[in-house]
Amino acid sequence: MSEKTSTLHTDMYRPKWDGSQEYKIGPDGQRIYGDNSITDRIEQFGIKKSEVEEKYNKKAEELTWEEYNELMAELTKKYYDVIVSSVFDKYLYQKEVDPKHDQRFSDLIAMTEKYHQLGAMPGIQLVRQAGDFREQGNLMMTLEGGAHLIKSTEDVKVMADAGIKIFGLQYGGDESMNAIASKDGLSPFGKQMIKCLFSKNLVIDLAHSGYKTRQEVMGMAEELNAGNRLSYTHGATEEDISPDWISKIGERALKK
Repeated sequence: MSEKTSTLHTDMYRPKWDGSQEYKIGPDGQRIYGDNSITDRIEQFGIKKSEVEEKYNKKAEELTWEEYNELMAELTKKYYDVIVSSVFDKYLYQKEVDPKHDQRFSDLIAMTEKYHQLGAMPGIQLVRQAGDFREQGNLMMTLEGGAHLIKSTEDVKVMADAGIKIFGLQYGGDESMNAIASKDGLSPFGKQMIKCLFSKNLVIDLAHSGYKTRQEVMGMAEELNAGNRLSYTHGATEEDISPDWISKIGERALKK
């Protein structure tokens, strides 16, 4: 695996760094756009919005899903070997719409279909197991901003069957709903879920997790000899993860 690895976040409902939405969802499901378009993030792949509009002869916001996926496939194949794409609870930062758990969960699973569409593009491989890896064009789904929707081992199974192979444990804004972890670390249920994830050979992402949670998960990984199934997709690690641990986690975990 080369060093060309990047995280590609969901194109629909991913909040910006300041917590605000790039667009909101109205009561009838319509998109309400603000000043910034969801397609602005294509510039992280080295292409300007104006170039996209010239190629497709339309505004970037008007791209169909097929056109958007075609563009994403072209760019990711060109610049990256592995794309770790995040799936979110799309309602996490919205006060206008606040559905029950089952609706949140089903909508999150539906979101994975967007990545199945991208994974169907020539040259893009949606990774479901280690044997799926190729030299380039690998696409993996990670749960980020959605662990609070896990209420049972069956929920983990449904997510994994939908193609989610990396699981984040915490995310800002989910504290009141998260049964797995809090600022005090893992709950008894959370420890049960960690064992479940490891037993299913799924990867646990420590990004966004609190200090106590990270320490407890790393301790369990060591006890269970599962260190190769930890990752840290983004963020600083120096404050509590030693160089020895850093050598055990990261993109290598995705290959084993």
